[in-house]
Amino acid sequence: YLIKLAHRRKLALSQEIYSIMKKIVPFFIIALFLSDTVFAQIKFSDETKKYIEYNDSITVLKNALLIDGKGNAAKPHQTIIISNGKVIWIGDDAKANTP
Repeated sequence: YLIKLAHRRKLALSQEIYSIMKKIVPFFIIALFLSDTVFAQIKFSDETKKYIEYNDSITVLKNALLIDGKGNAAKPHQTIIISNGKVIWIGDDAKANTP
């Protein structure tokens, strides 16, 4: 008798969990798709666009004021090239070979 009772409680608990998951999973799937579109639609102002060039997965920041965080003097007129989320080049605007 106790084994049957334990089995029934286990079955009832698993059905309750299934019912909750059935309601929650679609919410998380929708949230995942919405978050992807939100982050993919970054909009820059016209003022900012003057200093950014796009080339697929490469981002070029031109005429930047570079502050290294080590207490050195800030460097004006710098170009920063970012490829696939990693900085690949930093230097003077005049020396920059933008892709």
